[in-house]
Amino acid sequence: MTGRNLEEEKEGEGQNKGYTRCRVLILVPYRRDAYQIIANLSEMFSKGEMKRVTNRQKFIDEFGDTEKELDDDFKLGISLMNRSIKLFSPFTNSDMIIASPMGLRLAMEKVDKEGQQIGSGFLSSVEMLVIEQANTIFF
Repeated sequence: MTGRNLEEEKEGEGQNKGYTRCRVLILVPYRRDAYQIIANLSEMFSKGEMKRVTNRQKFIDEFGDTEKELDDDFKLGISLMNRSIKLFSPFTNSDMIIASPMGLRLAMEKVDKEGQQIGSGFLSSVEMLVIEQANTIFF
């Protein structure tokens, strides 16, 4: 190996080799928990430079419904862009995914337009896993 190749290899060591953008996966047991996390993130970002939240009303309609607060089949991609947060972004373009274990499993079993199973490829770049209320999820 030449000195140049060794330097290039060292530079790339810390870089993500995944094919998607998602860095954070947050698993929560119920829709109400996802609602609270997104509400907190939205409030936190709105105090800084990120002022705009795209698809906020859709989020409130789908996650703010008190009849569905104990629903355990949901998933949501979140994309952080210049001065804005985009909710309901496709998983391959999301920086963060918030999902229930059931919603995540169903997303991985989903079939695309050509009849191919999507699989777990959108999780290839995850660097951080957060399991909220693990005692509820695992028992």
